Amino acid sequence: MKFLLGIDQGTTQTTAVIVNEIGEMVEKNSAQLPARFPQAGWVEQEPEDIVRTVKEACAPLLSKYEISAVGFDNQGETFVVWDTETGKAVTPAIVWQDTRGQSVCDSLAPNVDLAWLRQTTGLLLDSYFSAPKLKWVFENNPEIRKRAHEGKLKFGTTETWVIWKLSGGKLHITDPSTASRTLLFDMNKFQWDEKLLQLFDVPKSMLPEVKPSAGYIGDVDFGNGNPLPLHALLVDQQAALFGQACFKAGEMKCSFGTGSFLLMNIGDKPKLSNNGLLTTVGWNFNGHTAYAFDGGIFVTGSAVQWLRDNLKFIPTMATHFSNCSAVAEAIMSTGLVTAACAGRISRSRACDAGVSSGSESPCASHASATRMPGPPALVTTPTRGPAGTGCVASRAATSNNCSSVSVRITPACSNSASTATSRLASAAEWLDAARVPAADRPDFTATIGFCRATS
Repeated sequence: MKFLLGIDQGTTQTTAVIVNEIGEMVEKNSAQLPARFPQAGWVEQEPEDIVRTVKEACAPLLSKYEISAVGFDNQGETFVVWDTETGKAVTPAIVWQDTRGQSVCDSLAPNVDLAWLRQTTGLLLDSYFSAPKLKWVFENNPEIRKRAHEGKLKFGTTETWVIWKLSGGKLHITDPSTASRTLLFDMNKFQWDEKLLQLFDVPKSMLPEVKPSAGYIGDVDFGNGNPLPLHALLVDQQAALFGQACFKAGEMKCSFGTGSFLLMNIGDKPKLSNNGLLTTVGWNFNGHTAYAFDGGIFVTGSAVQWLRDNLKFIPTMATHFSNCSAVAEAIMSTGLVTAACAGRISRSRACDAGVSSGSESPCASHASATRMPGPPALVTTPTRGPAGTGCVASRAATSNNCSSVSVRITPACSNSASTATSRLASAAEWLDAARVPAADRPDFTATIGFCRATS
């Protein structure tokens, strides 16, 4: 029996899966992908780590199964710039959650026909997408801009970067679904748009060739000397839409991972949402085209990871889901955790979540009280933040679009350590009543220590 190898190059990990001839998953393996946060709003990954995790995830599977084809999905908007000659990255992988390109968006907005931009790309002028951050790199690193315009550098989202490395520099490719997340791609014509390239100062020579989402693309070698044929490329969320067999207009899926994303198949012609959702290419191959509406919450699973790693509230990711709920209630009951609103996200993420107009956000004055940075771009689309915070999204005064909410969770360490000890003892009683096992409980000692260190 022959098998298929599927690679999900995600934001927090890379997962490789083996699928048999009748579509059953036989085995999978994952490798964790670290991120760094150099300053508020910045999210980066080491480009070589991305390649490493792909190889590590695939390695134990390659020797066990006879693989006939490989499929690859990717993070979407995250990108790398690298030297054509040496193959070495000249930028970090700038992650989709990163907001450094917002200043570029703000400076361009007065001079851009936003209706044309949306009609062409299906997207909004927002730092979420690749182009504003690439322009930011050029503006802040003149040498990189110069080399890019001299044809010495390449640009690519994570699958483009990895495939370039695995093909020994022979393949510099992407697919329409991924290209449609850059703000450089005409979703109607399925090609890079010259006007957008000029707007963001991007030379076409550094962009990958856009290949169909399915069909033979070329060979990739994972380092074992046995090249395998690559037959599929998609953004992770569009891959999930296809994988859940949402082939007809009106069918939709919601995936819960680093963030949560709802995509709905809208058919083979692009449409624009009346409520601010994005329009994106689902897939395009052999005459089969699908577009999708896209709405999402940027941070779900990564918020749990942050609470585990930074505040030690959750012992392990293996903590039972029902116990996570009890732990959250216990923590909120102490008053030692508050939430503050700060920053902004793509407006499309707020509008279809039922955000009411005319509401004022009480959170702005509270944001300055934050003592510990929350996870970058921790955002929510529901009308309110975590329980008891009163964070409410409001409409922008100068626009009919919804403004957005970034919820930053912080320990309220103005409380003394003794007060913290008392309140956490109460939380422990709460957990006793909920019968949460000791292995699934927060490390309250670490929380008290953090309060001592910062109060």
